[in-house]
Amino acid sequence: MSYVNSYSFTSDGSTVAYTVPFYFMSKNDLVVTVNGIATVDFVISGTNTITFNTAPTASAAVVIQRQTILDSPVVDFVQASGHLPQDHNLVINQLLWGLQDCNVRIDNI
Repeated sequence: MSYVNSYSFTSDGSTVAYTVPFYFMSKNDLVVTVNGIATVDFVISGTNTITFNTAPTASAAVVIQRQTILDSPVVDFVQASGHLPQDHNLVINQLLWGLQDCNVRIDNI
């Protein structure tokens, strides 16, 4: 089974905003490279768009890849607290996307 967790394109030298065709939780879960060099020179706009502070140079190879952080849960459930459905969804998505990311890396070995 395949999962989309990366997006590659060639920059035109002027476009700064790109729609990411997969879900991610935060900027920290994205690895963005321009010509093979990692960059954090972007912000998240809305829920699925990254906007570079400066457009990558023309013909630059850009890769946006999700690497979901699984070191700690995104929600810490406390006993007797009101557990909201969206909190459960966050935890499930973190695990699901993390497993998909691992599966893609294993498939590429």
